[in-house]
Amino acid sequence: MKIKKLLLACLCLGMVVFFASTRASAQAGTTGSIEGAVTDQSGAAKSDTTITVTGSRIARPHSATADGSGAFSFTELPPGKYTVSVEAANGYKRFELRNVSVRAGKVTKVAISLKKAT
Repeated sequence: MKIKKLLLACLCLGMVVFFASTRASAQAGTTGSIEGAVTDQSGAAKSDTTITVTGSRIARPHSATADGSGAFSFTELPPGKYTVSVEAANGYKRFELRNVSVRAGKVTKVAISLKKAT
């Protein structure tokens, strides 16, 4: 009787491990990401800038803040077309890039150069 319980427990554990690994590998190839950097017209990094991504494939806008080198990243985005934007702030114009294509398992690079407001 103990052997049957042990075998059943091993079988159940094996199934859990199998399905967990299958799900993880399936998810890895079903989303993509957008990465980039924010600079001003002279090429200087613009840190603490809020970048927003919108699109029909996500329920709500995603926002991120550029780090000290101006870098930002949006991960686990479903494949599709997105709009990347930066609201006008600190003397710069609003930036918007439409139809940014995200593909499964790929990283889409975006360069954002902010222009001075006049």
